[in-house]
Amino acid sequence: MILGRIVSVRFGAIGMYAFALTLLYLAAAYIGPIFVFLFSIFLFAPVCSLLMVFITTAAIRYNQDFSTDHPLKGEQVVYTLSVSKEAWIPSGPIRLRLVGTQQGMSLGLDDIDIYPAANSRFLFSHSVQCPFRGVYIVGLESIEIRGYLGWFSYFLPAWVRTFYVYPRIIELKGPPFGEEGTSVALPGITRGGEEDYTLLESLDQYRPGAPVRHISWKKFASFGQPALKRYESSSQPGVTIILDTRGSGDRTVNLLEMEDCSVEILVAVVKYFIDRDVPVHVLGDGVESFHFGGQDEAQFRKFHHATVGIFFQSKIPPVQVLQEQVLANRFAPGSVLFITHLADPDILSVCDRSSSAIPAAAILNLSGMSAAERERAESGTLFLRDRGGMIRVVQSAMSIAEDLWK
Repeated sequence: MILGRIVSVRFGAIGMYAFALTLLYLAAAYIGPIFVFLFSIFLFAPVCSLLMVFITTAAIRYNQDFSTDHPLKGEQVVYTLSVSKEAWIPSGPIRLRLVGTQQGMSLGLDDIDIYPAANSRFLFSHSVQCPFRGVYIVGLESIEIRGYLGWFSYFLPAWVRTFYVYPRIIELKGPPFGEEGTSVALPGITRGGEEDYTLLESLDQYRPGAPVRHISWKKFASFGQPALKRYESSSQPGVTIILDTRGSGDRTVNLLEMEDCSVEILVAVVKYFIDRDVPVHVLGDGVESFHFGGQDEAQFRKFHHATVGIFFQSKIPPVQVLQEQVLANRFAPGSVLFITHLADPDILSVCDRSSSAIPAAAILNLSGMSAAERERAESGTLFLRDRGGMIRVVQSAMSIAEDLWK
């Protein structure tokens, strides 16, 4: 039984001890003095065991070191743990309870058993790989100090560190679906930054990371606070990006690579458009909604960090997400761009320019598909492109920039 992860009592071991103590008592009563001596030693053994636990608890020292506080995707964190016992007497076994997880998946950091002698020191090192985006938890959860008899343990609380590994920010060579020399290259959208500078609408407080070209210098000179001029515009059609977050089975390495590839496509495309002042609306089932009026570094940083919390567990298809936006009158004018890892006929139908009322395009992530599935998907997208549909396929996370600029 474990009480609040502080004290552990093993009643089975206590029962065995009581049974052995009874046998020694009977032997001492009926056989001779030698068993009286053994009975006395055995009787006081629990007191000595508890005393050793308390002394070890007071004498134990540990230190944890991490090679970096902010690992990037694909990097590794070298975790070093040193444990010492600053006491002149030996102690019972000690278990170092380690934690190493990435959103429920083990990182291979197992518990360690040590048997410290007097004034001893132990050093352990482990390389934690960060191949995927997500939340990594690494460190020493607790130190379990056991007594000699094995029926009592004390848990000395320690601490763990949480790392947030964000997806890569990939710079696209050119616009998706575009030719060299074009800037936006999606039907139905224009640059959102082309405002009418004769129509001053308001002054907004300046935020770090916002463009400085429209700072009101008169207001800054008068009040000492920077403010941005906001201008009216007749229309700013942009792009609504819908990420497909439907699950595809158990969380395997291939599945995690596929999920990261879709998220990195999303980040790359969003950055490309907002850097060119195209209004962007990011949607998806279970995805935090983001609106970009144009270039906004602070908002993009917030969006980039939020992608750590995107989980592919949905059962709602992206076309249904789009339909709900249209029915609720929340669909902004412009185009729709689907990012999906499934060859969904409904998405392909929406992207068929001969049958869809909304300008739409799709990026199909093939990284999680088998060879046969890839062949079928590429054949279907080729047929659709021949009909004027705007479809791009991405083979893997390492070829995102190249595949979107073919």
